[in-house]
Amino acid sequence: KALSVCIAFVAKDKSEVNAKEILLLAEQLSWALGNICADNLSARIISMEKGALEILVRGQNISFIRKNAELCRNSAWALSNLARGNDISALPFLVASTLAYGYSDAGVRDDDTYLNVDIIVQILLMTDEQNHWEEVKCDLCWLLAFLTAKEDDAVRL
Repeated sequence: KALSVCIAFVAKDKSEVNAKEILLLAEQLSWALGNICADNLSARIISMEKGALEILVRGQNISFIRKNAELCRNSAWALSNLARGNDISALPFLVASTLAYGYSDAGVRDDDTYLNVDIIVQILLMTDEQNHWEEVKCDLCWLLAFLTAKEDDAVRL
């Protein structure tokens, strides 16, 4: 729930000063959730039941909009850990589940809670001279690998 509150705050508060500390907390909470889910199937199942997927995807989308590579990387890493193994379906990662809010400057809704393929493609195609986004790209590739190794119905979507 703490991560959800942080992400919601960052989505609503556009000021740099107030959002900076919350972004740092969201980065750390995303990392912690990814760590918990990494090698523990029951933790992944409970996290999915408690809405971690939607929270992490929202963090991924918002961090891309805000150009925050660290939160984007931690969210992508946590998502890839959440997607590990054959016991977690790929379908929840691909099904849209959004609320009605306005669009941001980047054309992505602040409340989008589905994996946005456009964002993933934009990140993967980014040229980054300082390599801030290289680890994000790597974690997104792991996420895509885990998702495409799952049931055929999900891969066809």
